[in-house]
Amino acid sequence: MNNLPQRIRKLREFVGYRQHDVADKLGITQFAYSKLERGETRLDIERIEQIADFYGLAPVDLMYKKLTELRLLLVANVKFEEV
Repeated sequence: MNNLPQRIRKLREFVGYRQHDVADKLGITQFAYSKLERGETRLDIERIEQIADFYGLAPVDLMYKKLTELRLLLVANVKFEEV
């Protein structure tokens, strides 16, 4: 999956969110979210869909698009919620 945990971390950092911010929106603890980003917890399809939805992306984009393409999608995305 092209090192999905690292991709998720880089997207979060690009947007400027803290782990705590994203964890709150996902309904998990910051510790649990941190384990997702480090690859210590397996990302199941439901969690991938939840994270992709948070960023306004399609799960397949989150998993397979180049990071530069994802950043462009994020910048163009009008669904960002204020944290």
